[in-house]
Amino acid sequence: MHYRENDAGWVEFDGELIWDAFAEMIGTLIRQSAVPPESLKHLSLGSQAQTFAVVDGAGALRTPFYSWLDRRAEAEADMVRRELGSCFHAHCSFSPPVAQLQLCKMLWLSRHKPAVWEGDAHVVTLPGFLAGRLGGGFV
Repeated sequence: MHYRENDAGWVEFDGELIWDAFAEMIGTLIRQSAVPPESLKHLSLGSQAQTFAVVDGAGALRTPFYSWLDRRAEAEADMVRRELGSCFHAHCSFSPPVAQLQLCKMLWLSRHKPAVWEGDAHVVTLPGFLAGRLGGGFV
């Protein structure tokens, strides 16, 4: 999967490498199957929870993909816990905020790499990124 990890708890990967591996896999499946490509109507994509990147309006990556395993946003999780208190989990499936939450990592990005949010910036999940590259649009 081409993960990059370090001792600080960062876990990320290069979206271009993921795209290249995905495109190669799809090509291999089509070549090795007896199913004509034009007969394919649907493709289902899934990924790890909370894994995301920031792209521009054209879908170009501005950040690596941050894995749900990434823990760089501990300070931001503490801030969310202080600001929202025990009511945080009343509206989601998580108990107290943890560094692995997309919300906390987005706050980390805002504090440490604010330029990624300039102009036409969008958060995209891994399946959303792959679907956008396949021509489905970035939503």
